[in-house]
Amino acid sequence: MLLTAAVLGTAGLTGWVPAGAFGGTAADGGGHQAFYATSGSLGCPHDYTEGGMVDSLEGEISDLPLGLKVEGVLVDRPLRDDPDTCSDDGRVARATFTAYAGTMVVDTEVQRADNERRELSFELSASRPISRVVVQVCRISPLPGSPVRCGSLQSYPLSVRGTS
Repeated sequence: MLLTAAVLGTAGLTGWVPAGAFGGTAADGGGHQAFYATSGSLGCPHDYTEGGMVDSLEGEISDLPLGLKVEGVLVDRPLRDDPDTCSDDGRVARATFTAYAGTMVVDTEVQRADNERRELSFELSASRPISRVVVQVCRISPLPGSPVRCGSLQSYPLSVRGTS
């Protein structure tokens, strides 16, 4: 089951949501966490990433996950079906997903999109329980010396299942 930020926002929930809270079962893999991040580009909203993370590998030493399945989208505008939304600024969107065990980085995944809507499906995994995931979207120019424009870091702490 995949939850979007809008669903969690409407429900007034934040943090790790136990399995079954939205009709899921233990077979769905555990807790769910929605995510949303943007580069914060002024004027036209060129890019964003959104989707959900689900526990994919339970730890034997903790109720926190050793693995998270991440699914969602990364959008960089303009898109072919909405060319008037934004003009092409020559930059690409880069979304970075960083998994932490406490303060230690345990896994990182980087995805890119260039004037497209890219479906995301990947796993963050670690040998230590993952306690939070940080997501950041940046606009990158292929021109040397061009500034990188990044949005705020979006941090998603994962609490022990059933205590969110």
